[in-house]
Amino acid sequence: MTVTWRVLADRGATRVVMLRDRAGHPLVLKHVAAHDDSAAARVRAEAALLKSGCNSGVIGLRGTIAEPPGIVLDYASGGTLADRLRISGALPPAEAVHVISQLADVLSHLHARGIVHRDLKPSNVLFTARGELRLADFGVAARVGSRGTLGDDWEELRAGSPPYAAPEQWTAPATSAHPAADVYALGVVLYELLTARLPWEPLADEDDETFASRIRHELPLAPSAHGVRVRPALEALLLEALRPGPEDRPASAAELARRARQAVGSTIVIRALAAACIATALLLARIFALPA
Repeated sequence: MTVTWRVLADRGATRVVMLRDRAGHPLVLKHVAAHDDSAAARVRAEAALLKSGCNSGVIGLRGTIAEPPGIVLDYASGGTLADRLRISGALPPAEAVHVISQLADVLSHLHARGIVHRDLKPSNVLFTARGELRLADFGVAARVGSRGTLGDDWEELRAGSPPYAAPEQWTAPATSAHPAADVYALGVVLYELLTARLPWEPLADEDDETFASRIRHELPLAPSAHGVRVRPALEALLLEALRPGPEDRPASAAELARRARQAVGSTIVIRALAAACIATALLLARIFALPA
């Protein structure tokens, strides 16, 4: 028997809660909390995707629930990338590129299988207790070339989170299921890791449509404009990934990561791996108030 430990997210139609199994191990349950056919379809499609066998960089599936539709997932106790940004601020370029390279590996695997995540953001990037990266939340994932769906009987009209969603996810959502949308989001995440801010901040009185129009017509400030020291090649690559036209971005997540590693130097990225392991341990200590 499992019992609820605490609610992690309540999104109206769906809820995410932490559970403990009979042995006391924490798990995560994502389930439909209200009658919503679209939410139920998304949860069932996410379950099918995770069942089909993703690589180790995707959060693990422990089981499914038929009614109300739900999925039981591994609990990643190392917090999220958003936690790391909130506690530590901007990362050194080599460490930021190391994280992006790991994400690019996961995305490349998904894209090769014909899947686009469409909601890449720091709060959906989790870490295990050992500091291993896990990508989560495939609720709005879609088949490449589809009209925004993993299933056959429903259609997502708009997907993604405004600061991270590519312009085409706003202007042509039914035709935006393409890896270029994930490349754009990867660029936004890299920008945030380097600067601890988003390339475009939604204004207080700005609705979604106005924000979408602004990111289609305005270029973001370069990281150096915020006083962040970044090698010119990395800065140019970052701004390329954030171009409004999908065809103008790096051709793939793998290409973005490869060029980013070249820009900072591969040996520097390798050294950053050791530093990242130490940083993860310190982050866990601060999240759970354990002695460092």
